[in-house]
Amino acid sequence: MLPLGFHEGAGSGHISQAVVMPLRMSLADAVAIATWQGAKKEQPMFKYVHHVHYVVHNRDAMVDYLEKTFGMQPDQLVVYEDRGMKDALYEVGQTHIQITEPLDPNSEIGRHLATHGPGVYHVAWGVDHIQQVARDLVAKGNNMRGKDGITESPRGYLTANIDPASSHGLWFQLAEG
Repeated sequence: MLPLGFHEGAGSGHISQAVVMPLRMSLADAVAIATWQGAKKEQPMFKYVHHVHYVVHNRDAMVDYLEKTFGMQPDQLVVYEDRGMKDALYEVGQTHIQITEPLDPNSEIGRHLATHGPGVYHVAWGVDHIQQVARDLVAKGNNMRGKDGITESPRGYLTANIDPASSHGLWFQLAEG
């Protein structure tokens, strides 16, 4: 008789190590053992919600509403003349909330508001190593917006934007910083 965990190879006369499981084992235990033995789980790319970007008709009216309803005051009120928008920026834990009123109805965000009405413009997911992430996304067949897939936000953090034509019509923005 061979020690537990060893068996004699089929007709070879060689002894080899084998995985031995008890005869009475629950299905959950068997799945757990198979998972533990077989695969290293890949870590997800998304770490947290970096920011939620809303587009509205009137930034100042929304600022008043958020203060009256939720007791929230903006951390910053800014106007980006070169981008044709004015923002109210909030910090909520690790997540930023960006409320944007387009100043130019012909800008991309102005056209979005005219077509879809007020609401979520996009959600940005926090990632590590954004330059590498952008390269990996291209290698997986995604088209990216911006130079090398990376753009700098008005607030100084870097973003990678997957062209919605690559992602079934959804705009995925990834952010670091």
